[in-house]
Amino acid sequence: MSSSEESTSAHNVPMPSRQSPLYENCSVYSPRGALMFRCSRKKVEWYLHRKLAISLNEARTVIQLTFEPKGNGRVGEGEEYYLEDRENICVGCGGQVRLTAHHIVPFQYRKFMPLEIKSHASHDIVLLCNRCHDAYENKALGVKKQYAKKYDIPLEGRGYIPHPQHRRLHAAAKALLLKDHEIPAWRLEELESQIREFFGIDGSVDDEVLKQALELPLLSRSDDFEEHGQVVVRRMSESELEEFIRMWRRHFLEHVKPQFLSEMWRVEDPVRNRDAAYLWSR
Repeated sequence: MSSSEESTSAHNVPMPSRQSPLYENCSVYSPRGALMFRCSRKKVEWYLHRKLAISLNEARTVIQLTFEPKGNGRVGEGEEYYLEDRENICVGCGGQVRLTAHHIVPFQYRKFMPLEIKSHASHDIVLLCNRCHDAYENKALGVKKQYAKKYDIPLEGRGYIPHPQHRRLHAAAKALLLKDHEIPAWRLEELESQIREFFGIDGSVDDEVLKQALELPLLSRSDDFEEHGQVVVRRMSESELEEFIRMWRRHFLEHVKPQFLSEMWRVEDPVRNRDAAYLWSR
């Protein structure tokens, strides 16, 4: 696929650096005074605004629920990681600049997983600097290609509709933008005619129109389009899906060798959220 084609999932793309901290380490306590989970300031304000909690400090970073929740929060075995304060540093090298939220289980798979798994996603979202992230993504791409072959589903998905006319217009626009003096005048006129006819232009064709031609998609998704991750997740049993997640965790540890990842983070930690009511945590 070319860079102008719709899907980019098969390729590594630059990850934007975060402009705000990922971890704000706000604390939520039960009415009985037990720490239930950590969350963002936004979630704290959500509780306070609805009178579902009271603030326990002036900074409004520690709150106590005013109602008896259905569950106990993140206090189960293997969930200790959720109660820790976390530093906003790269878990790989400890860097503090150009950080990005990295999905250990790639989002292209995670987004198609059952809710009880997706609600546990924060376990597998960590901070990496751009350097560590890019280095690891090259390794992760190899794993994705293995699953593409195993399940016969390309990384860019399946079910695209080609647009041959757009491809011809791309070629015409590129040739005209090159302003190659070796192209015969009759051929240049022929190429411009293709552009004029498509865009409904009577006069001359300027560079702005040619750039618009280059932006035309070469492919579009059909109604039957299937994403790579969608097919892979659908083909897996529950046990295979859990092993798939743990495989990515092991792969991350093996190749990043994170020096600043919490000791409470473990490959064998629960994959599914035993209490879906706690989708609000981190």
